[in-house]
This record gives sequence, C-alpha cells and structure tokens, in this order.
Amino acid sequence: KVRKDLSHFGSYGTRGVGYDVDHLLVEIATELNLDRDWPCVIVGAGKERTILKYTGAAQAFKQATPSSRIYEIHMADFSLYDIGTGTVGLDLESVSTSNFERMWIDGFTTGVRVHSPTSGYEVYNRFTDVTTNSGATTKGFVLSGTSSNAHTFIACRANFSSATATYGWEITDGNGNQIIACHPEGGLTAVHITATGAGLAGGNVVAFN
Repeated sequence: KVRKDLSHFGSYGTRGVGYDVDHLLVEIATELNLDRDWPCVIVGAGKERTILKYTGAAQAFKQATPSSRIYEIHMADFSLYDIGTGTVGLDLESVSTSNFERMWIDGFTTGVRVHSPTSGYEVYNRFTDVTTNSGATTKGFVLSGTSSNAHTFIACRANFSSATATYGWEITDGNGNQIIACHPEGGLTAVHITATGAGLAGGNVVAFN
C-alpha cells in the first residue's frame, strides 16, 4: 500500500531492493512543498478566545534562523500564556516589515524582544493593540542589537503587577521608533532609551495617551 502511494510521486525505488531513504526524503519534501520558505500567517479567533499556553523555559515564538533575514510575518488575534518558566514570549530577531496585531502576551520575563544582530536586520515592524502582562523584574517590549530601527507601536500596553525593576519599553541603539497612543501600567519605568555611541538612539517618538 505504501509503495503504491509513493508511486504517485514518481519512480524512486528499485524493484526487489527498495528505496534510497535520503533521496526519498528529499523527493517527499519537494512534493509537499517543504523544500522552500513560505510566507506565514498566524491568525486566531480573538485574543480573548484563542489561547496558546507555553510550558517550556525559553522563547515561545522565535526566528529559527536568526542569521538570515525574514520578512512579512503576520500574527494576530490570540493570547499567549507562560505556564512554565518562559523567558521571551515573542522573540523577533532578524525580522522586518511584519505586522503583529491584537495579541495578549502574559507571564514572560520579556513580552516582546525585537533584536537586530547586524545593522539593518530588524526594521519597519508594526505592533497594534499588543499587550504584555507580567510581574517584577520584567520588561514589556525590548528593542536591542545594532540599529533596531523604525518600528511602530500603536495602542499597545505594558502591564505589570509590580513596580520592581520593570520597563515598559527598553530601547538600546535604536533610531526612528514610534510609540504612539500606548499605555504602561503599574511598572517602574515607562520608556528607557540608551545608546552605546553618538547617533545610535535618535529620532524616537513617544506619545502616550
């Protein structure tokens, strides 16, 4: 039965011998279109209705190949809860021109990390109605690395149950970022911007509601 099913893909086996497994795996991946990168969309039924639970001890969502740039991710309409010891809810490294909308990220040490390992590897991402919720010694949104630039946050929230060592937005060496109509709640520092050199953290706009 299996041999008959595989025959629909082509003649990869040898009668009386079988299949070259490595070659067969390549051919199956090709037939299933797993041999290439595809644009990805993750959409739920609403951040109060679609609930994802993370039980691990690292990043819930992360870029699989951070040494390579990826584009056009769209994630929307779900809640993400850490029920383990998660470090980062949404870890974006080398991700550009992507959209993140109507999300609730709860319980992580860092809710959203936007990191550029090399200049220009992390730019023009847009966050709309994204809420992070956590406790002491945590951060809502972190922009770090080399020139993590031109990101926009609209109507986002950084909620904290404690004011101990908490940051709503932490920006290091990032230029031209906009935090518009957002709201930090219960934390120690709303926005913390630092630069390791001249001209590395300029043109950032903060306008809370």
